[in-house]
Amino acid sequence: MIRYLLVIALIFSLLLTSCIRFNDDRTVSSRLLETNNEFDVIWDVAGINMHASNQRSMIVDSPGVFIVEGWNNQQSLSLFSFDSVSGEMLWQTPFNSYMPGDMVSQDAIVYRGTSGAANVQSYDAENGKLIWKTNLPWAHSTSEIYFADNKIYVFTSDNMFFTLNKQGKILNSRHETFTTYVEIGNILYLEENISLKAVDSTTREELWRVKTDDRFTHSPIFSDEEIFLRTWAVPSFVYSIDQKTGKVNWKVSQDVLSNLAVSDDKIYFISFDGYLIVLDRDSGNELGKVKFSSPFDLTKGTDGYFISVDPTNNVLAISFADNSQILGLKILNH
Repeated sequence: MIRYLLVIALIFSLLLTSCIRFNDDRTVSSRLLETNNEFDVIWDVAGINMHASNQRSMIVDSPGVFIVEGWNNQQSLSLFSFDSVSGEMLWQTPFNSYMPGDMVSQDAIVYRGTSGAANVQSYDAENGKLIWKTNLPWAHSTSEIYFADNKIYVFTSDNMFFTLNKQGKILNSRHETFTTYVEIGNILYLEENISLKAVDSTTREELWRVKTDDRFTHSPIFSDEEIFLRTWAVPSFVYSIDQKTGKVNWKVSQDVLSNLAVSDDKIYFISFDGYLIVLDRDSGNELGKVKFSSPFDLTKGTDGYFISVDPTNNVLAISFADNSQILGLKILNH
């Protein structure tokens, strides 16, 4: 009798778990933008679930395409490529791991750092094929990855900083006390005590330091001799900093939920109260604000809202933490 009751309890437990999993995986209604003259919804992809991250976007751009890391129908973790104009899936490359990574793109190449035993992978953005893979000796979990001066820079969770060339050869590795991002023109950029700091990479002399109002989240963006970053608190501050001098070009308070997507003249992000916001890159002034058609369910997390811009076709790709949708938006005023 006891065995019979145990079997019934086990079956009930399995059914309950299945129902809970089903409820967790259901998507909310498809989300669009309210009527506006700034953006046109040109495609809508469903069924891609992404890892929640407050470091880097799980969507990166390559000329004419968006590369997405996520899960499709609970299958293995994969890279997906979507045509930025049509939203058509061009290829899918499964991984042999369920551990997510961090990506950066350069031209038609995607570089990816992994969790767990740290390695760096290089993928052809045109077909998704692995070009090379380099293990980072005795390092664990990449936490930052950048491309600059024809090199890949990687910082790991155990404070190792690696420099690789485009062929995947390790050129240098060393231990750093603080999170280190990238080396550009013999200047090393790092985070130290709620500050962004630049030091001479040879002498380690401090060149400048910008103390921010709060610790910053999402990896700083280095673009055309400027650095853009956002702070953690709500509301956040968005900063534009001169890369060489450390001068703060501008600082604005905004209700930032997602990462920042930076184009030649604008900055895009998603706000907590359900808007797509556009800032002028040169001044930080708000140029546009368009509301999404349904509110965000922030009880499902706040770290899965991602945005990326393809400047080739002037298209945004946006994903949401409360459903498995990726939205493609044509930028009308550019």
